Amino acid sequence: MRLLRASRRRLDFAWIISAAGAVGALICADPLCAQTPSPAWPFASRIPGNLATPVASPARSTPPPYDVPLCQERWEQLADHTISPAGEKALALRPQQWRHGETENFIIHYRSLSDALQIAREIEFDLWYVAQTLGAAPEQYSRKSHVYVFQDEKEWQRFLAETKTPLWVHSFAVGDELFLDVRVQGGFDSHTLAHETTHAIIARFYGNRRWPLWLNEGFAEYMGDASVAARHWRSPLSNQRKLKFAEMTVAELTATTQYPAEPLEVARLYATGAKFVRYLFNKYPREFFPKFVDRVLGGEAPAAALIEIYGNEFSDMAEFERRFSRFIR
Repeated sequence: MRLLRASRRRLDFAWIISAAGAVGALICADPLCAQTPSPAWPFASRIPGNLATPVASPARSTPPPYDVPLCQERWEQLADHTISPAGEKALALRPQQWRHGETENFIIHYRSLSDALQIAREIEFDLWYVAQTLGAAPEQYSRKSHVYVFQDEKEWQRFLAETKTPLWVHSFAVGDELFLDVRVQGGFDSHTLAHETTHAIIARFYGNRRWPLWLNEGFAEYMGDASVAARHWRSPLSNQRKLKFAEMTVAELTATTQYPAEPLEVARLYATGAKFVRYLFNKYPREFFPKFVDRVLGGEAPAAALIEIYGNEFSDMAEFERRFSRFIR
């Protein structure tokens, strides 16, 4: 099932967070893969005094990706040629103008090198951050995801029409593949990129163990803010938007199994899902969350899993609902 991200041009519940820093990733040219000098973006060599303490990687974890080489390659040189039907449709649009490159964890198809470089940096960091958050090891996401970066709105709209995707969609994930229209009104939309990358990463981590809709969208919304904050050396608390549409109860949220038809109801689903995941991460140790996910994916009812994993402060869902309703951060 496609996991769709509603257009920030047409729905009020989404907020654009512009990307910071100039593009300057390492570029590799086959066959020698020679590297050009690059600053350690997005990490400054010295942290300004007004920023929070840098986000450190946990013990025995991999370090965050400071430099992201993008090796430009011909199609036949790519490590993997297995793409989805949607990917085939994308590459069939002006096929002679697609360029290809690889990072450690992604294969990127693009028109604009500057877009590809910025996307390479951000999605590699997003993967690292989601992996740290969920406690995933590199062997859980060894297969590279294909990423398709569109250059202009007309081409994007044509692609949506050919794949029978709603024309209001603004970037989306299909399984572990990403289809990106990341420029909105001249700006680069890092939040949407992190959101959709989270969907693709979850597909890589969990394979056929599919997250329920409400949890998948809620976690992706949360990571859309948290990963962007971490990449700029800030705590997730510093980048939490007001969730003015978070009006559902937990019982209503966890009963949602498909996308609502009305945009306002979609807004309530996304915002309440983000609030739910934010509540769990703000109030409890983050290592509890993967355990909660495993129980839900194992078939346990969300309410029972919540009480089992997080129940030191409450004994039933009525008390959890009261606490959740008062949570405003």
